[in-house]
Amino acid sequence: MAQTVGVAGFTGKFASCVVKSLLQNPGVSVRGFCRDPSKLPPSVTASSRIHIVKGEFNDKDALQSFVTGTDVVICCYLGNPELMSEGQKLLIDACVAKNVPRYIAGDFSVDITNIPYGALPPKDPCKDIMKYLESRDIQGIHILIGVFMETFWSDFMQIWDPRQKKLSYWGTGHEIWESTTYGTAADYTAAVAMDTTAVGTQHCKSTTTFFELVCEEKSNSNSPRRSQKPSRNRGDIRQGLRL
Repeated sequence: MAQTVGVAGFTGKFASCVVKSLLQNPGVSVRGFCRDPSKLPPSVTASSRIHIVKGEFNDKDALQSFVTGTDVVICCYLGNPELMSEGQKLLIDACVAKNVPRYIAGDFSVDITNIPYGALPPKDPCKDIMKYLESRDIQGIHILIGVFMETFWSDFMQIWDPRQKKLSYWGTGHEIWESTTYGTAADYTAAVAMDTTAVGTQHCKSTTTFFELVCEEKSNSNSPRRSQKPSRNRGDIRQGLRL
């Protein structure tokens, strides 16, 4: 079935992965929204299946032009609270104005439904958007992936110290980590976008414990990573371990 999928925040890393997954389906065309299309490679801008709309997050006319004719819009915004809260609200309003039936919110995080306001401040805007979607005439979708595995190993998380080859963790080490690679999360998001019956909260996470993760990384350092299996389990980990 032919479908048109809108992807906002089109130049971002995760958006690129999502678009790659979407285009594996021959019946899908993509409408992208971004501030600077010049960042896109010629292979994207020249594609007959991709249409790019340029605009700022608060440009209401550009937003409505972008969402026109889409069957679902995926928000891949990543930025400050204003973008993640007010920016998404403007995008949702544009979808409602143009009768877009479904909106995939820019969550892609841990299970925010069980976290009170203030406990994880960067995700408070996601909780705002969850409430906002409930008040609007559109089906909201929230994809919860835990943490991106690539982010987990980066300096941003301050969990892995590559110089000392040391990991820090909470708990016993046998709790379940919520984590997903960019590629797996993108494939899952594309599948949800293609499934017209998919609404509400969707969970996509690995079922790996901390010690399983460490053993896997050590044994697979020179081989491809195993595919992940979605799970609803949660864990909370922190102590010190040297590899």
